[in-house]
Amino acid sequence: MVKTKAASRKMTLQLQAIVGENVRLNRVAMDVSQSELARLTGHTQQYISQIEVGSINVTLNTMAVLAETFDMTIADLLTPPKGSR
Repeated sequence: MVKTKAASRKMTLQLQAIVGENVRLNRVAMDVSQSELARLTGHTQQYISQIEVGSINVTLNTMAVLAETFDMTIADLLTPPKGSR
């Protein structure tokens, strides 16, 4: 099965949205602000915001740091949350 650029881009956007939603849900569950999560992970608040809205493609290194912060795996960050949009 050959994927087109459009199909590949769609999958990328879906994954970005899933990661973003998981980051937001876990941050809220930890009861921390975007600024506090940024401090914990060594990133900026703006970067955390971009991740949460799914507007950037997060590196594996960043996902590993986020997963460790949330005490989960990278696979957990890539799994659609229950009841997701």
